Amino acid sequence: MRLIDADEYIEKLRDRIGIEPTWNLSGLRIAIYELHNMPTIDPVKWIPVTERLPEKAGSYLVTLQGNENAISIGGDDPFVWVKFYDGRKWHNNSWYDVLAWREKPEPWRGEER
Repeated sequence: MRLIDADEYIEKLRDRIGIEPTWNLSGLRIAIYELHNMPTIDPVKWIPVTERLPEKAGSYLVTLQGNENAISIGGDDPFVWVKFYDGRKWHNNSWYDVLAWREKPEPWRGEER
């Protein structure tokens, strides 16, 4: 997956073409070249526990579903929480079943400049 900053992309095209982007054949070739060279990201996807568990111990975002031990105050809908996995099992309580997990994102550190 690629995230594209449209303003940055237009600036790159201006630099390469020398004027506003035109969609003639050479402009299109340059646009395709620039698109192929945009940075890629690895989208973080939810991983069902039936598919696999984390490879290392740590805290993870998890999707939880109440089980027969849960006292539900918010309904039966799954919800997101943070749980610790020790390499063998999930910790914190047994009232909720872990359905899926994913890495935690980096915390917000303020305005990027």
